[in-house]
Amino acid sequence: MSEKGESPGPSRPYSLADDASGKSRKEQDEAEHEIEESFAPPKDEESAFQQHEAHPAKDPNLVEWDEEDLENPMNMSRARKWRISIITALMTFVVSFGSSVFSTATTVTAEEFGVSSEVMILGVTLYVVGFACGPLIWGPLSEIFGRRNPLMIGMFGFIIFQIPVAVATNLQTIFVCRFFAGAFGSAPLAIVAGLYVDFWDPVTRALATMGFAAATFAGPAAGPIVGEYTARCRSQRSAADGE
Repeated sequence: MSEKGESPGPSRPYSLADDASGKSRKEQDEAEHEIEESFAPPKDEESAFQQHEAHPAKDPNLVEWDEEDLENPMNMSRARKWRISIITALMTFVVSFGSSVFSTATTVTAEEFGVSSEVMILGVTLYVVGFACGPLIWGPLSEIFGRRNPLMIGMFGFIIFQIPVAVATNLQTIFVCRFFAGAFGSAPLAIVAGLYVDFWDPVTRALATMGFAAATFAGPAAGPIVGEYTARCRSQRSAADGE
C-alpha cells in the first residue's frame, strides 16, 4: 500500500449559485456605471447629443399620429400639398396687396371728402394696425379649431369689409372698415406658416415658405402700381364725363 501524501484542507464544493451571484454582481456594477454616465455632465457637444438621444424625454400627454393614418396631413398626396401651398400664398398676396393699394388713392379721396392727404393716410395706418391686432386672435384659434376654419373666416371677413370701403359716403366708414379688413385679412399671415409645418417635411417646407415669403413682400410692392393706374383711369374718366 503506497503511502498517500498529505491531503489538502477541506474545500467547499462548486455550486451554480456562485456563478449566478458572480454574474449578477457584474451586471449590477455595469448598470450602476451606466447610470452614473447618464446623469454625469457631458464632456462635449457630441456626447451631450448622444446622451439626449439615448434618454429622450417623452411627454405623457402628447398625442401623436399613427404612421399609416389617412387623416394625418403628412400622408396627403404631394399634388394636394402643393395646391394648398399655392392657394394660401395667393391669399397672402391679396391681403398684403390691400395694405398698400389704398396709399395712391389718398389724394383722390382727400379731394372728394374735403380733407387733407394726411388725414386720408389713416386708411393705410388703420389697416396695418388691424394687421397687428388680428394675429392675436387668429393664431390661438388656429391651434384650437384647426387651420382651415379660422383661415376661411378671416378671408371672408376681409372680402366683406372691402365693399363698404368702395361705396362709403363718409370718412368714418372708410377708416373703420379698413381697420377690420386688416384685422380679418391678417389670418393668412398668422396661420399659413404654421400650416406648412403640419404637412411638409423640413426640406420641401423651405420651398413652400419661400413662396409664402415672396407673396408677403410682392403684395405691398404691386399695390401702389395698380392703385396709381386705377386712380389715373378714374381721374381721366371723371374729366371726360365733366366735359
